[in-house]
Amino acid sequence: MDADTYRQLRRLLDEYLRMYASRDDKLTTQFSEDFSGFTGGGDFLVKDRERWVGITRQDFSQVKEPLRLELKDVAIQSLGETVAVATSFFTIHLPIKDHVLSRETARLVLIFRREPSGWKISHSSISIPYYGVRDGEVYPLNELADRNRALERIVAERTKQLYESALALNRAQAMAHIGNWELIFHQTGTHWSGSTELRSIYGYPPDKQLTMQSGIDLVHPDDRKLLAEHWHSFLRGEASDDWEHRIVVEGQIKWLQIRAQRQFASDGRLAKVTGTVQDITARKQVEDALRTKNAELSSALAHVRTLSGLLPICCSCKKIRNDKNYWEQVEVYVMKHTDAKFSHGYCPDCLKKYFPGIDLPESS
Repeated sequence: MDADTYRQLRRLLDEYLRMYASRDDKLTTQFSEDFSGFTGGGDFLVKDRERWVGITRQDFSQVKEPLRLELKDVAIQSLGETVAVATSFFTIHLPIKDHVLSRETARLVLIFRREPSGWKISHSSISIPYYGVRDGEVYPLNELADRNRALERIVAERTKQLYESALALNRAQAMAHIGNWELIFHQTGTHWSGSTELRSIYGYPPDKQLTMQSGIDLVHPDDRKLLAEHWHSFLRGEASDDWEHRIVVEGQIKWLQIRAQRQFASDGRLAKVTGTVQDITARKQVEDALRTKNAELSSALAHVRTLSGLLPICCSCKKIRNDKNYWEQVEVYVMKHTDAKFSHGYCPDCLKKYFPGIDLPESS
């Protein structure tokens, strides 16, 4: 390449960098009609001039203030009388605080072609080096291996944390006798799943699969119709999300309390139902025992008769006037109105009065 051609091409490169840094729209006039290129952050190949002009103007619109380009190296090659290549390395300093581009070396390749109207840019490509490329490497394989190992450690730690959380949840559910379940609605059907404690509540060992239908089969015969009606009403939003029913496990009746919540997709379709099942058999047994005791107490109180209020009594004969205005002996009145019984005898004073000849000991 002769010196004049080199100077001309170097001037074209310098002019390109100046217009790009100053955000000058005149840069778009330097592109050939037969153009190709790609951007530093894009994953597509541009194959026509108009699209590249649009991308350039989008770049200028995104960052309107001038840039500062710190040129590091340049190489210009002639590939023939009408084709030349200019390769430049530089650092881009944005008009904002930046800790990425300003620390990397951008690499720009421009292919110039001599056309009737002068030299035009027929290809432009800019790239940023791979992060983490080490000495002696073309690709950052060691950095990728280190990152993969770090990612594996993070995944292992997160997996351990999730496993420990699941164990803690299972312990808490076992202590409270609460299991959880989930019913997902698909276009082709449904998928139901339940926790370990849920299998325990329904009498299933951990290694045996509990399905929604097997749980329904355990429902007490007297509760099945009401449960089915409540479930379908709940799905329509017409019934409570909290209900109770019985199941029969190995001949024993268990009481369960169900709490459920509907979840909808963005299109309003019912997508999922999640819920909990709590074994409340012990609570029901306590409630039944309390009801029995209360009934026994009410029955006992119904048989207790007491005297209260003001009783009219004769100050001489000590008869009591009843509610029918008749006078009755005290013991007759009391026996009618209470469960008390009387045995008759004489007190010591009356015994002396009416039987003076009988001498009884003081203790009698």
